[in-house]
Amino acid sequence: MATLHDAKNAIEDYLGMQRGLPELDISDYYALFPDTARDDIAICGRWDNDQYPHQDKPGVYLIFDEDLELMYIGKTDSTFGSRLYTYFKGTDVCKIVHPGWSRKPCYVATIPIEKSQKHIVSPVALEDYLIDRLQPYDNTRGIR
Repeated sequence: MATLHDAKNAIEDYLGMQRGLPELDISDYYALFPDTARDDIAICGRWDNDQYPHQDKPGVYLIFDEDLELMYIGKTDSTFGSRLYTYFKGTDVCKIVHPGWSRKPCYVATIPIEKSQKHIVSPVALEDYLIDRLQPYDNTRGIR
C-alpha cells in the first residue's frame, strides 16, 4: 500500500514529466485523532489544536489510515477547510461524518495549488495521476 513517502515520490515524477511546473509543497501528517496519533512520524497539526495544513487554499488532499496507508485522494477547487469539513466535523473531538470508509481515516496531508499555479498545475490532472499511480483503496476510480 502507498504511503506519504510514495506520494511525494509520485509528485516528483509528475513534475518531472511536465516541463516548467513549479515545485509543490506537501504537508506532513495532520492528526485527526490526536489521542491515538503515532509518535514516530512528523505531525504538522492536531484536530484539537490546529487548523488543517494550508486550510484556506485549494489543491489535492490525501487521507491515511492508522497504519499510514493511503486510503483516498481528493481535490478541492475551494479550500481544504471547507472540503474536508464534508468528511470530518466537531470542535474538540473529530467526528467522521462521511460514511463508507473501508478503514478509519486518521491522518490528512495536503498539497496546495495556488490560484496563480492553477493554469500551470491542474488539481484534476494531479489527482488523476496520483490515483492511477498510487491506487488508494477507497478511490472508486483506482484499480485494486
